[in-house]
Amino acid sequence: MPVANDFGVVTMGRLARRLAEAGWEPEDLESLTPEMARRFLDVHHELAEVRPMDRIVCRVRVDRSRTPRQALSYYKGNAIITSAVDSMPRGEGEEVDVIFYRLSSEMSDEYIEEAYGHEHKTDPYAVLAVHQLKPDFFHAHPGGTYWKDVAGNWCHLMITGRRSSQYLYAEQGNAGIGWASDVWLGFVRK
Repeated sequence: MPVANDFGVVTMGRLARRLAEAGWEPEDLESLTPEMARRFLDVHHELAEVRPMDRIVCRVRVDRSRTPRQALSYYKGNAIITSAVDSMPRGEGEEVDVIFYRLSSEMSDEYIEEAYGHEHKTDPYAVLAVHQLKPDFFHAHPGGTYWKDVAGNWCHLMITGRRSSQYLYAEQGNAGIGWASDVWLGFVRK
């Protein structure tokens, strides 16, 4: 049975695992009410389990031989590209599954990294490969990805808008702003 909190929906299996980590015994779960579960999740900032409609997987071939600026050279629309793009990691793998997750609420880079970073890693080259293969994807699913530069600053790649008025941003992020709700962030599996 799913339980809702401020972050969306969490399955009972995931909740049970978190409670066990906190020292609860299996028989304690029988007395757990939905309100108790919500309070526990709110205190521990548990991220929502992603529902199938909030996840899209795109399989793409990725050319990792190019520099970051060459990886962006195909893009002919409106763009804001700063020196942050030079620190864009190349990633690994010639063919990868890019998994896009729709955020259910506003989230900081730090929170997203903690929530998704255990099983996933960011791969800007792969996200750009999805855009190059399916330019209209980001019309219906505005999104992108992020990374840290060598100085530890958050950097963002964001693609939004229609093909005729689409914008691509590759810049160093503003501390504390993070990502808006309904943005689709792209990752690959570790």
